[in-house]
Amino acid sequence: SLPTLADIWNEYSVGIGHKFSIIQLNEHWGARWKRDIRSIESEFTRRMKIVKLIESLMKQNGWSSDCALEFL
Repeated sequence: SLPTLADIWNEYSVGIGHKFSIIQLNEHWGARWKRDIRSIESEFTRRMKIVKLIESLMKQNGWSSDCALEFL
């Protein structure tokens, strides 16, 4: 099944299923955690477009992530 926008945001910001969040992976390992795995790199690029849109809505409108997700 396809992940929801909330799933993508939660994976990025807090992690899913006791796994590291994308923020934590990037802070600790940089790009190394996704290097040489083409499918992960492609999926990461697609999902980051959604994350950046949510962050933009939060910043421009002073919204919480919940408000931005509800808007989308």
